[in-house]
Amino acid sequence: MVRPDSEKMYWKGGIVMSRRKALIAVLVLTVGLSFFSAYAATNPAVSINNQLVQFTTSSGTPFIDAAGRTQVPFRLTLEKFGAVVTWNSQTRTATAVKDGVTVRVPIGKNYIYRNTEIIYNDTAALIKDSRTYLPIRVVLEAFGASVNWNSNLNRVEILTGVQPPVIAPVLVGGYFDIKDLSRGLIHVTYSDGGKIKIIIEKGTAKYTYDLNSAGQRESFPLQLGDGSYKIGLYKNISGTSYSLVTSRSFDVKISNANDVYLTSIQTINWNVDSKAVAKAIDLTKGTQNVAEKARILWDFMVKNNSYDYTKAATVTSGYVPVVDRTLEERKGICYDFSALYAAMLRSQGTPAKLIKGYAPKYASGYHAWNEVYDASQGKWLVVDTTYDLQIYIRDKSVTMVKNSTEFSKLYEY
Repeated sequence: MVRPDSEKMYWKGGIVMSRRKALIAVLVLTVGLSFFSAYAATNPAVSINNQLVQFTTSSGTPFIDAAGRTQVPFRLTLEKFGAVVTWNSQTRTATAVKDGVTVRVPIGKNYIYRNTEIIYNDTAALIKDSRTYLPIRVVLEAFGASVNWNSNLNRVEILTGVQPPVIAPVLVGGYFDIKDLSRGLIHVTYSDGGKIKIIIEKGTAKYTYDLNSAGQRESFPLQLGDGSYKIGLYKNISGTSYSLVTSRSFDVKISNANDVYLTSIQTINWNVDSKAVAKAIDLTKGTQNVAEKARILWDFMVKNNSYDYTKAATVTSGYVPVVDRTLEERKGICYDFSALYAAMLRSQGTPAKLIKGYAPKYASGYHAWNEVYDASQGKWLVVDTTYDLQIYIRDKSVTMVKNSTEFSKLYEY
């Protein structure tokens, strides 16, 4: 009896198979290989000094995040690296210590800390399936490790002891560190004494700042968008006269325009050890909603601070707010409150601007307020904590968001 064509017999490894079974076998093999390839593509391996790190379901396994960066289980990876690791559930921060270097990795933030230095990144640590994952390259390079991607083996390869554990500045002209230009930030250090000013220009726009001359690095925003910036240092020679020390031009291409308003700068100066940051973390620990965080921090500002009329009458030109001092004293002027609110927001991953200008309905004379980015609406919202904290005393119904047409900005930071 002749079988139907679909049931013809085939040999496979010495076993007689029907065409139907052969097709099923091929399909199973194809699906299996596809699954394996997909798994390999999203679950890279990790080696440290040529030794594979053995991940398990209980430790968690590496994966590629939406930014194309490799995320690895925090504890297992860093312990295999030789670091002492801890987890702070209150601040949601992973900490690793090795060879005198402390790296702190806050969950959900686009930066890490190496000791007290902020290092910006294009992705963030996260919690997945109740496990903490961190972006491996930026964290281990902060310890001085070499981190490379082997595409042939689908593996992150880490070598220790190949370079000093330091994120070196990219110095130009001896004064300018340009390693964060793509984030709209330039760092400047001057140590030759005297009264120094820095002027940042782009087109017809100009921003002038006082610069310390004792060798303390300060950071300034490049918030005027992509293009050519001219940055000059000037030293006082007598009275109001200044002479040029040096000037450089830089072509700037900012990766994300809002990144500028997430950084620590001279006028909004914060770091991992700032009391303002700790307070922001404590106040917002119950929510991951960005808009809710902004409202919680606004509520704190309005209900716990008072306007300092004496300071307002005596403040001198060149004054720069200190956010931790404002937090501690619970009083200040508009410049203090807008700097503190911006620092708290930025530290929690919300873009925030400090604005200077005029708002006759809300303040007499020169004024400072904030703009907060609402990602859900794709727009900046005007917030004036200084006005609100004064009004709240007699009117508890004061609202956070103001009408932008009632504010006239001259400068934004």
